[in-house]
Amino acid sequence: MTLTEAINTTRRHIDAHWEQTFRDSSQAPTAREFPLPRPHTVPSTDPCMWLFFYWDSYFTNLGLLRQNRLEQAINNAENVIHCIEQIGLVPNISVRIALNRSQIPVSAVLFEDIFRHTGDLAWLQRAYAALNKEYAFWMAMRLAPNELNTCGTNADPITLANFYDVISHRLVDIPTDPVARMQYLRHKMAECEVWDFNPRFDQHAANFNPVDTNAILYQFEIIAGDFARTLGLPAEESVWRERAAHRRTLIDRYLWNAAKGFYFDYDWAHGRQGQVVSAAPYFALWAGVCSDDQAATLAQNLPLVERAHGLMTCAEGSNTSKN
Repeated sequence: MTLTEAINTTRRHIDAHWEQTFRDSSQAPTAREFPLPRPHTVPSTDPCMWLFFYWDSYFTNLGLLRQNRLEQAINNAENVIHCIEQIGLVPNISVRIALNRSQIPVSAVLFEDIFRHTGDLAWLQRAYAALNKEYAFWMAMRLAPNELNTCGTNADPITLANFYDVISHRLVDIPTDPVARMQYLRHKMAECEVWDFNPRFDQHAANFNPVDTNAILYQFEIIAGDFARTLGLPAEESVWRERAAHRRTLIDRYLWNAAKGFYFDYDWAHGRQGQVVSAAPYFALWAGVCSDDQAATLAQNLPLVERAHGLMTCAEGSNTSKN
């Protein structure tokens, strides 16, 4: 089988099995789940994964749109809008214990893809209103003193204890001391707003400005400005442009390491860059944060995380803390 034949076979398989990934949670048990108004796309047909996951929905939508399944892509976008309208954020997962945290905010680029396909200005107005509300969450609840964003959780002790029941089988280094355990669980839950679980944040995720989160928020601000222009809101467009320009300056100041030609997460609590080389800087390339010179340097440094079958999340030898 040639490479082209293999690709076409894979595409046909995906197209034939999309319906197996569509789930209606509108009547789900509300004690556990946060019901969604439209069918959502799940990342796996394993029943344990039959939930809505925030950033998975964006990448899934790319496939749906490519295979002319606009209706389901709109359903996913509508569920994102619903979450923002109802709880002010898009949860990491559509379960009750996850309503205290979000995930890398891909709503803007997800909405942009839908609008490109529909041109529906009335829908864009709703989506734009949702973006404003979600942005308020990130800037009120996840803003570090250096004006870049961090990750975190608003979970209470009971929710953290429930979280332990969910993750304990996945981790081997959970402290036995009650206070240390709660601190550890809060860190692990905060990681879920970025990557769960990883060595990037030295066991204190809320103390860091993640490269990928801030790169996506830069993209978010650019797209929101584009929406404001499309909707005839020049004053709001100007505000979004200023926000994006300011964030780009801060990203260059705190996250870019010119000597190494790479972006690093920034430990704002201790005033230093993290040490872990990861694939996260390539979100900055995708989001348009980089200058031409930075982009070229990042491309040259790709072998730091590139292996035969793709990219490693974190480079070998960069595990400076327990996972």
